[in-house]
Amino acid sequence: MIIEIRITAKTDDSSYRIIQYNTDTQKIHCDCVPPPWEWCAHVDAALVAGERFMVHPDDREKADIIMAQMPPLTPPDGWKGSWRRNKEWRGLPPTPRRAPKANDTHAQLGEDLETYNRRPTVCFTGQFEIARGEMVKMAHSHGWRETSSVTQETMIVVASDPDGTSNKIRAARMNGISILSYTEWLETMETGEIHI
Repeated sequence: MIIEIRITAKTDDSSYRIIQYNTDTQKIHCDCVPPPWEWCAHVDAALVAGERFMVHPDDREKADIIMAQMPPLTPPDGWKGSWRRNKEWRGLPPTPRRAPKANDTHAQLGEDLETYNRRPTVCFTGQFEIARGEMVKMAHSHGWRETSSVTQETMIVVASDPDGTSNKIRAARMNGISILSYTEWLETMETGEIHI
């Protein structure tokens, strides 16, 4: 026997995707993916996580029946479940935006904002052997200002993998900004010379 449920489409809340569950073969299929794939955001949300807002109200009882009968499903390698961030689709209230944190680093360093903003800027990207906070303290003690994103003001990007493809590294390449390894960064702080 085939049990069908309707799931609101993620991109258009006026249309539905159809999930079919075959009680004989215990196979699941959503019409958003070609067979034989069983996994998609609709299946993950409604039949694995048990979310019900996106399930058509007339089909919620059938979704419960499918969940009780189906075998456990394992997500494919690399599955991120990004649907969980879509609060509207899940029927949850949006997360209120926080006011930006005031940056008082200049005051902590005993400088006025204008002097602090004249410091050369460095941006860190990747995972390093020492904590990011320690790297920032080191930069401050050597007269640098740390930024969390690459802008045209950025003088150096320090990367755990200078040959990587992160957004910060790509932005640095596009803007002709020097990309240094951690070792090269230490040399730059000691000598004051930027090695390109």
